[in-house]
Amino acid sequence: LSRHQINVRYVKGIGIGLPGLVDPVKGLVIFLPNMPGWKNVALKKEMERRLSVPVFLDNDVNVITLGEWRFGAGAGARDMIGITLGTGVGGGLILNGALYRGPGFAAGELGHIPVNMKGPQCGCPSFACLEAYVGNARLQKRGEALLRRKNIALEDIFALAKAGDERALRFWDEAGEYIGSALVGVVNMLNPSRIVIG
Repeated sequence: LSRHQINVRYVKGIGIGLPGLVDPVKGLVIFLPNMPGWKNVALKKEMERRLSVPVFLDNDVNVITLGEWRFGAGAGARDMIGITLGTGVGGGLILNGALYRGPGFAAGELGHIPVNMKGPQCGCPSFACLEAYVGNARLQKRGEALLRRKNIALEDIFALAKAGDERALRFWDEAGEYIGSALVGVVNMLNPSRIVIG
């Protein structure tokens, strides 16, 4: 604010999206599975104390889903599923024209849908979650093993697939099958009119 010479009274609020379980009513970070040390943190209260500006917290994918529903690829849909792929796999739900969080604020955690009965441990710490198969760290390890190259970036695997490399194509097909399998379960359960993947 000082760098751009903006008076704090013109700031209506600060919105923060966090990668994990958040209580937006209390402004509490309950648990961030991929960020150690973030458990039961009263972040809203601390940020408002330090900045004297209203602060709103929510799960990052809830915020992304809300944005896509209002202004992006989900505009006009009454029911929508938002899913993000990255370090983890997140999800958000728009049901009957409103963001749905569930009574424990954990609704839409698509990354923690089990995709089989036995599999690798997830950061949540269950086993065989979708995130344990298609989160970036897991994809990286799978890519290194399949392509027999240490420290290969996912962007490099994408470029190889685009050039027609059989192993890279198999890599992305496998990742797509896991994502598709989880989304089939979501569609069968909620029957949304739209799914937005980011």
